[in-house]
Amino acid sequence: MRNQDYLRGAADSLRTHRLRSFLTMLGVIVGVLTVVLTLGIGAGAQDAIHDRIEALGSNLIVVNSGPPPGPSQRPFTSTRLTRRQSVTVVLWCARSLRSRKRDCR
Repeated sequence: MRNQDYLRGAADSLRTHRLRSFLTMLGVIVGVLTVVLTLGIGAGAQDAIHDRIEALGSNLIVVNSGPPPGPSQRPFTSTRLTRRQSVTVVLWCARSLRSRKRDCR
């Protein structure tokens, strides 16, 4: 069989089974739209979270020495650091990460 024969058979099948062809096309369209919308919502949420984190500013760093507080413990309070202190903490974290230590979280 040649390619022309395959195309003719496919066209005949589409003509004789119009409802099946329509429902198949509808399913493909709905599926593609679902994937596109899901990816778009995920990207939008990621951008919104990124913008909120950037809005906090670069001078607010929280360093905990141990596990986070539990329900019976008092929550930590944040401290504003000077620019020099911020640079010191960031450099220390960078060195820790570079040496593959997990001290900086």
